[in-house]
Formats: sequence, structure tokens, C-alpha cells
Amino acid sequence: REKLDVILPENDYSLMSKCAIIIQKFCSNEKKQNILSCLRRNINQDAMPNLCRRVLYQRLMVLNN
Repeated sequence: REKLDVILPENDYSLMSKCAIIIQKFCSNEKKQNILSCLRRNINQDAMPNLCRRVLYQRLMVLNN
């Protein structure tokens, strides 16, 4: 299930809610299936909340396992 959420980030409430500001600011023109890649590209932005960064790291770890 976790891998499915990573593959389909629009179904991942935690990621979408904690990263909403960054998604709106940097990823609003991305297709839904590319949101995770967009967040990964912008992970070092000063505007990224720590909660978003933490969830993103967790999702990337799941994806890489």
C-alpha cells in the first residue's frame, strides 16, 4: 500500500496536506503523477516546511526499497 501511495501521490493525504504550500508554489503545473518528482527537485527550498520534508523523505525511502 505504501508503494502505491508513492506511485500515486494524489492519494497520499499526508503528503498532499503537509506539502500543499510547496505543491502550489513549485508544482502547480505538474501532472499529478509527477508531483513526487517535483517535490524531490524542490526539497532544498527554504520555503519547504519541515513536516513536508520529513514526509517526502519517508516516501522516497519507500520508493527506493
